[in-house]
Amino acid sequence: QGSFASVFTPQVPVMKLSVALPLAAAYNQDTALEYAKLAGAAYCSDSALEAWSCGDKCSADVKSVKICKGDTTKSFVGVWDSTCVVSFEGTSNIQSFITDLEFWKSSTDWDVCDGCKVHSGFLKEYKS
Repeated sequence: QGSFASVFTPQVPVMKLSVALPLAAAYNQDTALEYAKLAGAAYCSDSALEAWSCGDKCSADVKSVKICKGDTTKSFVGVWDSTCVVSFEGTSNIQSFITDLEFWKSSTDWDVCDGCKVHSGFLKEYKS
């Protein structure tokens, strides 16, 4: 099952990262740093993302990168270590800030993933 995580620090733009992890995964510093880089990669240009050549932010071996542009933010999807990864660009305007505030979980199952739930703000952007 996938999960969505969101990092928010008032002084720093919001970065959102979605990765599928085993529920009992142990913390790994190197993996955590790669996740942070993947979150930052969403800010790279479309051409850099598609070529997966965004400098240090593209150090993980991500394949099949596709850019997704929603109503209020940009994201990308790809495959990393045989797992789907999704990274959303953070807050860049008032509309994306409002979308960030939609953090409650949707009460319906996400039909793309058996047994998965998704935060309504992410789902709204995904469908836009």
